[in-house]
Amino acid sequence: MTVVVRFVPPTVRYVRESKRLPPCELTDQKDGSLLARFQLTSTVEVKSWALSFGASALILEPESLRKTI
Repeated sequence: MTVVVRFVPPTVRYVRESKRLPPCELTDQKDGSLLARFQLTSTVEVKSWALSFGASALILEPESLRKTI
């Protein structure tokens, strides 16, 4: 499944430096935010990792994970 997480500008640097970052594609956005796109078989690892950033991380896809968080 594809998981997409948006990180707000103040957090982007920390996301890029994260040692726990699962393999993903990072895309800078014009507004300074960062999109991280993961191809995963389970959301367990990325869910706890994204939650560690609190309100600075927004799950965009999949909708089911977004609703859970």
